Amino acid sequence: ERRPGDAGASARAACGRHHHRRGQGLVDPGAAAGPHADAGPCAGPCAGAGPRVGADRCADAGPCAAADHCAGAGHCAGAAAAVPSPQPAAAAGSFMAPPTGWDAMLGSQHETTAQQEENDLDRALWIIKNFNPITIAQELLVTALVAIVLAAMWKHRQRVIFMVTGDDRIHGSLSDLIWWGCCRCCGTCSHEWTRALTCFPCCPQGIRGANLVKLVAANAGVATHTVELSSIVVGDLPFSGRGDFYLTVDCAQNPPMTTSLAEQKPAKAVHFPEVITLRVRDSALENPVRIRVHELQIVGSTLLCEVHFSTMSIVSWARDTKNPIKRFAMTPADRSWEVVTPPWIAVEFTFPRQDIRELDVMHNSGSTVRYATWTTGPDGKMYSDLPLAEFKHQHHLVDISGNVIDEPSELDLSRVACMRTCVWHTVRAITAISILGIFALAFLRAFYGSCFMQFYTLAQAFDGALDHDLGYRIEAPISTAQQDYVATYCEKHFEGKGIKAGLTPCRPTPERVDSYCAKVPDGQKQPHAFRRFSERYLGDDLEIMACPADSCSKFRWARQWDLLLLWGSLSLLCFTVFFLRPCLHRLIDLFKMLLIRMRNDRKIFANEQASGSSTGRRR
Repeated sequence: ERRPGDAGASARAACGRHHHRRGQGLVDPGAAAGPHADAGPCAGPCAGAGPRVGADRCADAGPCAAADHCAGAGHCAGAAAAVPSPQPAAAAGSFMAPPTGWDAMLGSQHETTAQQEENDLDRALWIIKNFNPITIAQELLVTALVAIVLAAMWKHRQRVIFMVTGDDRIHGSLSDLIWWGCCRCCGTCSHEWTRALTCFPCCPQGIRGANLVKLVAANAGVATHTVELSSIVVGDLPFSGRGDFYLTVDCAQNPPMTTSLAEQKPAKAVHFPEVITLRVRDSALENPVRIRVHELQIVGSTLLCEVHFSTMSIVSWARDTKNPIKRFAMTPADRSWEVVTPPWIAVEFTFPRQDIRELDVMHNSGSTVRYATWTTGPDGKMYSDLPLAEFKHQHHLVDISGNVIDEPSELDLSRVACMRTCVWHTVRAITAISILGIFALAFLRAFYGSCFMQFYTLAQAFDGALDHDLGYRIEAPISTAQQDYVATYCEKHFEGKGIKAGLTPCRPTPERVDSYCAKVPDGQKQPHAFRRFSERYLGDDLEIMACPADSCSKFRWARQWDLLLLWGSLSLLCFTVFFLRPCLHRLIDLFKMLLIRMRNDRKIFANEQASGSSTGRRR
């Protein structure tokens, strides 16, 4: 047998490694006797070739354990015997037998290390090739500029908001979102009807006439409390002589409130007659109330001092009826001003009691006007309520010169408003019915569909869908896993083949499915709707909606009419939103124009009569 020279060199190198391992004690030198029983680097040229030079025989392909050298001609020279090994013999005619386990391990380690070194070298070359200090410097500079700009915008956010919106603040907070979204149902409910439950004289004074939902939400820190600031006095201001002073009050996200100007008052004590009403929340998330004292200049004004109050403290002080007046030290704005004593402010915190009209507990639907009479009436109240139409009749509308201005009749306005309200409620009702109908149709379709598929699987299983594979007929009860296996088996082998119902157990007839819907086999558990959903996402079959006996017939009916009902609901929704509502509003506008024309005709007729009567008197 002839081998290429490179194969012989590989064999000699392998035999050299074997001699090296034997010299290190890794191979037993006393085992150099016997036939070539193990596969080795010299086994290829000896296997199946008969006796060789310097060898008793080559009974099997094996390594030349005691060989002095491995002849490049392809045969084992100087080999007394081969080391027995449990490794299998190499195939005859192979140029080189597979390496031993030690060589394989060393070779794999060297190969892995070489591959890692090559990957590291490629990565380093890629980094060196794509390294661009100018690009990196530009990216760092842009990142730094963006961070600086964002920090500056946050620090001067009021000016940024004013530049964007025209106002220096956003009139909303997390508490407003919770109150509007959760308590008021996204603005659809005001809960004013609860005032009818608290309007009786037997109700405590603290909740009489109050909105119960808002009262509970206010105590929870979600809605606002109404707190009045009265008897306001500031003193020992960091100002010399007399001046024109005024206060500004910042409360939450509301616009700032300003008092009247106290003209030429001494800085030692300045009184303000206003009663300032605050809407504050009893919550730590609310921004503090800030009161500032300003002195008016010819151009602009000067901030003298200020003080901050926590909203929770304000509500607590308002509940203190024994000592409602509090005096607080204020912080001077100009720290370089040498003050003899700190500036202060005295304020009385109370819940609403200064407003004699009791507007905070008034149920106002927009059709009533309440005004102060300043005299105690028969009911002990100092205010009176009038219908809006009567109030307009008693107090005519005039311009700045005192001339009476003509305005539409309140009766006509109420008619138009009532018609628009009816249209609004009609459109909302039809829209809600359409949307609820779509959701109800989808739910019923899914409910009966889930039940039908389970009965359909039971029909497949009990009619013998797996008889060919199992060799016997499945009997009740069967587990949910077996049902899933039956459904998967039938879908895999019969889906899309167009086989008619009744030709195979995997395609049961509607009558067979209806029979299992009417009565499941004895011992079998009654199916429940949405079983797979509850098992997959809830971890267990809840068994809260058992499938009724008529699930199959109702499913077929729903499958027959579901598209028609769906398109009908969508068509009704689109018709209401895009056709009915604009047409009704157009009719209301025409009715409004008719009322205006009739009113103008009456005025013209009245003016003509008045002109005729005056002419007759002159004659």
